[in-house]
Order: sequence, then C-alpha cells, then structure tokens
Amino acid sequence: MNPIIYDFKRSFLRLSVLIFLIVFAAVGVGIGYLVYHSSVENLPASSYYNMNFVGVSFGFPNGTVKVHGYVFDNRGSPLVATIEMVSNSGKVVSMTQSNSSGFFTIQGNNASYIIVKYSTYEEKATITTIAAAGKSLLQQHTVMYTYIIYNVSDFYNYYEYNGEGLAIITGVKNCVGKLILASTFNQGELNLTFYNQDLKAVGSCIINYSGYVTINSIKIKPGTQFISLGSKSSTGFMTEYSPIPHIEYAINLGVISSSSLFQSFFPIIMIYLAYALYSKLIDSGAIEFIISRPLTRASFYLTRLTSGLLTGVTTGIIFSLVVGGTFSILIHYFPGFVVTMLIIELISILSFYYILSFMLSNFIKSATATLGISIALFFIIRIVEGILPIFLPTNVSNILGYYVNPTSICSVATYLSTHLTLAGAPFNLGISIVAQLAWLIGLSLLGYLKFRRMDL
Repeated sequence: MNPIIYDFKRSFLRLSVLIFLIVFAAVGVGIGYLVYHSSVENLPASSYYNMNFVGVSFGFPNGTVKVHGYVFDNRGSPLVATIEMVSNSGKVVSMTQSNSSGFFTIQGNNASYIIVKYSTYEEKATITTIAAAGKSLLQQHTVMYTYIIYNVSDFYNYYEYNGEGLAIITGVKNCVGKLILASTFNQGELNLTFYNQDLKAVGSCIINYSGYVTINSIKIKPGTQFISLGSKSSTGFMTEYSPIPHIEYAINLGVISSSSLFQSFFPIIMIYLAYALYSKLIDSGAIEFIISRPLTRASFYLTRLTSGLLTGVTTGIIFSLVVGGTFSILIHYFPGFVVTMLIIELISILSFYYILSFMLSNFIKSATATLGISIALFFIIRIVEGILPIFLPTNVSNILGYYVNPTSICSVATYLSTHLTLAGAPFNLGISIVAQLAWLIGLSLLGYLKFRRMDL
C-alpha cells in the first residue's frame, strides 16, 4: 500500500479524530437548525421555489379582467408556464401559456385569481384585492382599475413595491443582474440611485421602459448597500440591496454559524495529530528506528506531512457536506456555493495549523512543549484576528486580513460567502492565494530543512 495512503488511514481513522468530527458535526447541525428555526423555517414554501411571476391586472366595467404578466426563474430567466384564470367558485374561466420569452396575456370574466403552474410548482395571486373599490367604479361604468399582482420567491437581490410599481433585481453576477419592472403605467422613466453602507451615493442609472412589464439588464455599482427608485427629478425611499439573493443570507448564515465551533476548536485536533504523527516520534527517539529502514528523511517527512493534510482536507469536506446536506433536507435547496466556500475555509485553517505544529516540532525538542506552544499560538492568532479590525483603519485591516494573515484564503472565502462576486472586493485574489501558499509552503520547507540537518 502507498505509504501516504497507509498513514492517512491511520491518522483519519484515529479515534480522537473520528469522535471529535462526529461531535462537531452534530453540534454544527444543531446550531444550523437553530439559525434555520429563527430565520427561515416560517417562510412560505414559495420562498424556495425556482418560479416567480409578476403581472398587471386590469378590471373593466363589464366584469372582464385582463392580466399582462411575466414568469421567470430565480435568476430572472423566462419560463414557459401554464396560467389559469379562476372564478371565485373555483371554475377555470380562461387558460394560456407564457411564451418562450416568459410573457403572457390572459383575459376572462368575473375572475377572482390566477394560478401559475410550472414543473411541480403551483402558485396563485388574487386579482380582486380591491373588490370594494372595483365594484364602486364598475357601478359608475366610467373607469377601470389597475394594480400589480405577483408571487416572488426570496431569491432576489433587491425588491421594492410602492403600489404603482414593483421592481425586482435578481440573478446578479459580477455586479450585473436583471431588473424586472411591473408598472401600472405602460411607459415612463425610472431613476435608480446606488448608495454605499455610509449612505453616500456611488452612482445612478436611468431606465426608460415601455410596457406594463419590462425586463432590463442592470449593472450595480460595486459597494452598493442600498438602492432608491424614483423619477428623473427625484429619488424615492432607499431599500436594502443584497449582493447575494436575499434568502441566501439566512441560509448562508446558518451554514457559516454551523462551522463556528468547528473552526474554533478542530484546529487543535490537527495540532494534536501533528504531535502524535511526528513530534512524539522525534521526542521519543523512535524516528531513529523508522528511518534506519530503507526510508529517506525526505520520504518520511513528506509522508507524515501529506497524510495529516489529507486528514484535514477530508474532515473539512465531510463536515461541510453534512451541514449542507442538513440544510438541503430542511429547505429543499442545497447551498452549493457557500458549502464550497466553507470547505475552502476549513482546509485553509486546518492545513495551516497542522503545518505550523509540524514545523515547530523540528525546532523544539520536547513534544509536549511543541503541543502547548502550537495551541497557544492558535489562540493568540485567533484573538489578534478578532481585535485588529477594531483598532485599525479599514484599509490597513484589509491588508492584514487578506494578505498578511496566514489563513488569507479563509478570509477570501468568508467574503465570497456573503458577496458571491469579486467585483469591488477589498483584495486581490491572486495576491491572497500567493500569500496563503507562501505560508504553507514556506513553513513546510523550513521544517524540512531543519529536519534534514537534525542530529537524531
């Protein structure tokens, strides 16, 4: 058997590793469920559906109702769906399908609501919510009423409804998304102003529309936290903008929160693993017997280093998939992106602290002292990471967090978990990757050079 695989099995199947992995996974699932229970559980099922529709409903004096609408998925792309117009008694008075562009027009008499069906999804919207006003107007036989109907999942980036218009921004990637606008006026001009977290305007754009429901591509200014809708000469109320879909904030919070204890304590298991696989052998003198066989120092060092790293990678993947799978069961949606980011975070953290302890073992003769110093460094680094942003300017804190930080890729993955884009990011991804690799490779080489010259 390959020696790396053999040592990996011995390290990963170590009772302490398996027990703590199971314990932390169980605790992580519990934390995730608490977050889910407090923020997501009570949302209606349609919040998770990959089907949305908006429309403008018109009521005529003779009792006829007409709806112009648009059916789309969570990224704003059109869907071909079946639309039924139903009376108060449940009778279908009219039926149609949205076209390949997602648009539909349906008309019927004395209808109360419409039902939109796509795949296994079925949602409805009432079209007589202002029945009292409608009856009064119909009795006068002089005017019609017009209002907006919709049923939208929570996978939007921005949502604003003011009675006369509904604006939804969804499917944002690299700061470009789709603006879906439903308006009681079939033409007009819309002014969007973008604000950062300090409520300072960072840009604006004008959207000219002609149609009751229109779809436009829109570029969001980097750093946008709020958007206001208004006319060309005025701005409206500011509404929060999410760089990732709204519901994913809650889901990602649950996934990230689930890993809090794992990130806080499992690196200590990796430090202990370096102690058991390497430090103790050097301290006890057993290393002399091992390398007296046809085994070079380089082979021994690389085998023990790699097998421990593989254990960290495997535990990080298993933990992340367990948490992601739990949320998949709870909300019928697997948060693939944030799970991937979580895997990267955990691999970054576990690998660094394993290599750090591995390297120190070559400079400190006592295995117990190496274990204690490694654990102390772990807590010191975590504390410094937490308090520096409080006392330092943001730009300095960003440089330390994304470049100097020995787990810089973890910081990058954490940022992406809530932004889903590198546009406007306060770091250069290439430099962050190089910085992380420099720490991992540098410490590994330093430890090997010392081990090679060590008098055993």
